[in-house]
Amino acid sequence: MSRISQIAGVSAAAMVMASALLSITPAQQAHAANCYAEGCYQHSAAQEGCTADAEQIYKVSAPYSAGYIQLYYSPTCRAAWGRLQGASWEGGDSITVYNLDGENQSCDGIFVKASNTWGCNTPMVNDAGTESYAVGYFLEYINPPVHTGTY
Repeated sequence: MSRISQIAGVSAAAMVMASALLSITPAQQAHAANCYAEGCYQHSAAQEGCTADAEQIYKVSAPYSAGYIQLYYSPTCRAAWGRLQGASWEGGDSITVYNLDGENQSCDGIFVKASNTWGCNTPMVNDAGTESYAVGYFLEYINPPVHTGTY
């Protein structure tokens, strides 16, 4: 093999590698999650970097202006979590996120001073190869509980 052929081969390989590196978008470079799917179970979406690409899948209001529940999903983490927001009285409200594999995670509403309401985010459940949904439990007189759809 001639010296020119060797240089041409190395140059071609370098161009292929550079092209592959340039095809990675800045968003992909900036978003690095610390868990994936089952590895996210029982972890905080915020602490694991899963909120960077989070999608709000559902937002469902509770009767009597009792607040609302949300189901979030991270495509990068392949995990879901629930959020309780806007409840305006002390205690008694909670949310549980479930997947169809039987995993679930819950949280009880805590006071959020900035909004003068109660709310919380559940830890995550695996959403790879399964579907998830959230259920909000508001004060005992709001029966039945509030459900999101399944995603």
